[in-house]
Amino acid sequence: YKDTNIRPTDINNIPIPKISPDEQRPFVEKADEMLNLNKEFYEKKSKFLNRVHELGIEKISKKMDKFFKLSFDEFVKELLKQKINLNLKQKDEWEDYFENYKKELSDLKEKIDKTDSEIDKMVYTLYGLNEKEIKIVEESLK
Repeated sequence: YKDTNIRPTDINNIPIPKISPDEQRPFVEKADEMLNLNKEFYEKKSKFLNRVHELGIEKISKKMDKFFKLSFDEFVKELLKQKINLNLKQKDEWEDYFENYKKELSDLKEKIDKTDSEIDKMVYTLYGLNEKEIKIVEESLK
């Protein structure tokens, strides 16, 4: 899509339904919910990664950036790659801290995905898409 050019006249050809403010309200509410959930997710993620950074890690790896998808053992291995070796007491403390943040972020991610799906369904309804058309749209987004 790098070389795609869209002209203003192209935008005019997109069939955007005109709906009243009352009909827009559920979309606005879901969008606000999505923004709030994402904000909370990234604030919590940043807070955790700031603590990791305080251990002496210069640069957060791609794996570490997605720590909430790791097991605690994988997390410790990532620390070791950065030459951070936790003693037993630190491991116990970090395991509780890690598991708590992992659960919070996983729960938030689940809410974000659910809200995203609800928004998709609202849009499909707005455009009057049938199951076959919905499948085409969803396959094209994978």
